[in-house]
Amino acid sequence: MSGRLVSSAPAPAAAPAAAKQNKTKTTEKTAKPKSAMSRLKEIMISSPKLPVKDLQTQLASEGYTPAASSIASLRTDFLHSVRMLQAHGLAQELVLD
Repeated sequence: MSGRLVSSAPAPAAAPAAAKQNKTKTTEKTAKPKSAMSRLKEIMISSPKLPVKDLQTQLASEGYTPAASSIASLRTDFLHSVRMLQAHGLAQELVLD
């Protein structure tokens, strides 16, 4: 044996040029829609004091329907994270009080 690895699997077939063009067209489509939680985070960055009910109403007006418990959980985590960052001098531009 010469020390070379030999594969018994056939070599993959080359992709046709048309398939490559279709792949390019699909990547050039509009941006991926945001999830409800991503949109919620954006809203909270611009208005961190909004209560859960107002956040839920704003999301519903945009077509999102997350549960109030999900919004409350994410809001609590968000506010805690901002307070921790502020305590370390890293998020002074967000005003929570």
